[in-house]
Amino acid sequence: MIVRVVTTFVLAAAVGACGSSVGTSAPNPTISGVVATSDITSLPPQPETTTTTVATDDGEVTRTAAPSSVPPAVRFATIHSLAPLSDTVADHRSQRLLAVTQGGTIHDLGHDEMPKVLDITHLTRQNGEQGLLGAVLSTDGEMIYLNFTSTEEQQAGDTVIAAVPRAPDGSFPSDDLITIMTIAQPYGNHNGGDLEILDDGSLLVAVGDGGSGGDPERHAHVLDDPLGKLLRIQPLSDGGYRIPVDNPYFDSALGEVWSSGLRNP
Repeated sequence: MIVRVVTTFVLAAAVGACGSSVGTSAPNPTISGVVATSDITSLPPQPETTTTTVATDDGEVTRTAAPSSVPPAVRFATIHSLAPLSDTVADHRSQRLLAVTQGGTIHDLGHDEMPKVLDITHLTRQNGEQGLLGAVLSTDGEMIYLNFTSTEEQQAGDTVIAAVPRAPDGSFPSDDLITIMTIAQPYGNHNGGDLEILDDGSLLVAVGDGGSGGDPERHAHVLDDPLGKLLRIQPLSDGGYRIPVDNPYFDSALGEVWSSGLRNP
């Protein structure tokens, strides 16, 4: 299980001034009109430059290399803590980041309280490599697509690809969930999980090879089998999907297959 931590990087740029040193005798020393708030004993070391003189037929040419930049200081600060985190989604419509938890919730990180914008804990649960494994927004931001492991009796352990329309308040009510695709899974690991949306609105679905130690069933290279593949589909607004005609196996094998031979994408 991989736990992702959401962090932010704060860069502190070091600023240097020209000169060698300034004495400490003046009570309120100034440098080029900038008032120092404390005594200054020396300026920070300046980056070195390199000068090279090259002889040519027309005379000598002197080249001076630019000084190397001073690396910034980096400070890591935890802004939110959620675990286990399975994915993050950039919501360009609200200009916020959505955090996807494996347990079945999605949170808006644009608020200190991290409110839930989706909750499907009644449809899935975290269990090893199972749970809510991936999410992505449609190109217009009106729909969120989900990849999760079902806990419903008739399809327990199987992969469900679903869509949930966005409500006026920006949330994604689970009561409006639409099933796009269901994929039978033979084992509880290597279920894949990633989702990506392409510019044409088609959806890429990453599906693992079905799991178990040593890959006993060898699904990944069987082209009429969805396991161990990257699938490309065109979701329909009322459920289900169609297969894009430019998929490589559109008229042979399994038309949804976009790429094969994968272990656990």
